[in-house]
Amino acid sequence: MTSGPETIKLLLKAEEEASSVVEQARKDRESRLKQATQEAQKEINAYRQEKEREYQEELNKHSGLSEENTKRLHRETEQFRERMRKNFESKKDEVVQFLKELVLKVESFESE
Repeated sequence: MTSGPETIKLLLKAEEEASSVVEQARKDRESRLKQATQEAQKEINAYRQEKEREYQEELNKHSGLSEENTKRLHRETEQFRERMRKNFESKKDEVVQFLKELVLKVESFESE
């Protein structure tokens, strides 16, 4: 067996070695955690880009429909305006004549 001072030195050396092993394990764990975080962030970014691409595709698909709807509504509005203009032109003489008759017609009322 070893003497007291040598035993203490041995224990101190073992404690230092254990401390350095624990410190290295902590550094390794932090390094693995950092690497896992970076890999997870890459996956998140890839997923986000994929969903953004899908969203843009849907948006583009529906915006095309929106443009078609806008053109269709514009065309229908112009057709409606043209029908109204023709209707106005065909009826305006009748309406003017009717209004003249109403204005010029004098009804007599007998007072009681």
